[in-house]
Amino acid sequence: MSVAVALDLLVAGLLVATIAYAIVLNRRLSQLRGGAQQMERLISDFYQATTRAESGLSAMKEVAGRNDSEFFEQFESMKKLRDELEYLVERAEGQGARLEGLISDGRAPAAKAPVGPADGLSANAGLDAELFGDPEPRPAAVQELR
Repeated sequence: MSVAVALDLLVAGLLVATIAYAIVLNRRLSQLRGGAQQMERLISDFYQATTRAESGLSAMKEVAGRNDSEFFEQFESMKKLRDELEYLVERAEGQGARLEGLISDGRAPAAKAPVGPADGLSANAGLDAELFGDPEPRPAAVQELR
């Protein structure tokens, strides 16, 4: 064999190897392109999900801000009502103590005092009318039933 034929066979063999390597390389490049397309779709989906999450988050912040302000307004309103109720309870306790004192002061002499005038009214009928809001005095027997 001549050197020219041997070199031709060597070049042909290298060309066959190059073609085979090009085919393998082409397959890998097509897989890479497919992966790139999948990656682009994945990035696009991720971007859309991120955008939706950001809009949802801003909407939640807005609602939370409104709810916070409403909550604080209601809280302040409840504080005012609590303060008013505390004031009313304190006044009621004071009035109750005063009323209790008036009743005990009024009953002590009434127990010792005989029944009043001939109409059968107790001596403290006016005091009882003031305390209990009776428009007219009642006989002592009726007052004891209360």
